[in-house]
Amino acid sequence: GYRVGDRVVGITRKGGGNGYYAKFTTKNVAPIISTNIDAADAVCLADVYMTAYQALRVGKKDGTPLTDANVLVTDGFSPVGQAAVKLAKLEG
Repeated sequence: GYRVGDRVVGITRKGGGNGYYAKFTTKNVAPIISTNIDAADAVCLADVYMTAYQALRVGKKDGTPLTDANVLVTDGFSPVGQAAVKLAKLEG
């Protein structure tokens, strides 16, 4: 479990979780595993990948996996675009 003072990233469905101090339930946080990463960098990483993940899920309205699907990612050089490409490749 988590304790007060643990380094975590808060994840919200509607945004607004990028505060220095925040209150979340344990199901809406993820640990910042490395002490070598700045908290702001960890938040940005989580934000970028969650945005890409949500975009890929919206693109597949029926919720089926992306296996053998064609995925077009515009602006693949942006952080969100790069994350979308990586996630789509991981899913197959």
